[in-house]
Amino acid sequence: MRPRRLLLIALGLVVIAWALVPAARGALLVRHGGSPFSANMSGYPAEQVSFAASDGVRLNGTLVPAPAATGTVILVHGFKSGRGEMLDWLAFLHPTYSVLLYDGRGVGSSDGVFGVGATEDRDILGAVDFIQRRRAAGWDRVAVLGISLGAGDAILAGARDERIRAVVADSPWIDEFVQLERMHSLPIGPVAVPLLPYEPALVDALLGGRLEDARLVTVVDKIAPRSVGACSHSLRRRSAEPGPDRACAHRPGHGRRRGRTARERGAGARESSGRARSPARPSPSHLAVARALAPGDLRPRRPSGTTGSSRSARATGSARRAGNRAAVANSTARVAP
Repeated sequence: MRPRRLLLIALGLVVIAWALVPAARGALLVRHGGSPFSANMSGYPAEQVSFAASDGVRLNGTLVPAPAATGTVILVHGFKSGRGEMLDWLAFLHPTYSVLLYDGRGVGSSDGVFGVGATEDRDILGAVDFIQRRRAAGWDRVAVLGISLGAGDAILAGARDERIRAVVADSPWIDEFVQLERMHSLPIGPVAVPLLPYEPALVDALLGGRLEDARLVTVVDKIAPRSVGACSHSLRRRSAEPGPDRACAHRPGHGRRRGRTARERGAGARESSGRARSPARPSPSHLAVARALAPGDLRPRRPSGTTGSSRSARATGSARRAGNRAAVANSTARVAP
């Protein structure tokens, strides 16, 4: 075989491989991830449950009821991690609240295709339906707490469903801009090789949604007059660790900022006995989350017209929408989930 022919064959194979990179990368992005849930739940009155997302995808989770619960909190995990990532939050919230934690679509023991943040809000809506059908203690006062990828989807779900009384978003994202930008090139060392531009459309087709439509800033207004508590690394950055802590900004509508910096916490890091406070104790960010999920925020709202004039109600709603936008803007970055 002539060298020229060998060169042409090699070049053809390179071109085919280059053309297939978006397909391979898109399939890897949405493939099933995480491991089946295997944590020991013997210390909780836990029940393994199964329910359908709003679009019918079958999800598996763990319901931990509390007999005297003031509400129910749905815990939403991050990027392909599974419900086991939320066990620290379960310990923090139970038994004040009943808690539902589950594997999102395409993760752990749940069915479906991983949605990259574009379709996981459907899982949350299905979880709300499940809780309200079960009618366990706290069923009528539902809040959603999500971290990272789940934080953004908590906001998307809260904007779609008024049954969600409060949203806590720990390290949310703003949009899928960076994720979409990455799909247009392949980094090889210092060089970004341009690719055929079909990966976004392929991923949208595989997951049954549109990455481009998953934008928090355009929908967060719809959550008002309910609360949004937006945080950054509130549980993972403990009070005994060094470094700044961008804590929760609880925004029931009036722009109140909660939490302190690591330096401010240092002054109160020792208890009256003189012993250092355990890292397992709630940090100011934990307490801000507790305020965002306080029973007052989860109580059913009064019917319109019972709390003052319509002008006052409109002004309050406008303030709360502005507060919710600020809370998200102050604790997000335009990053891929």
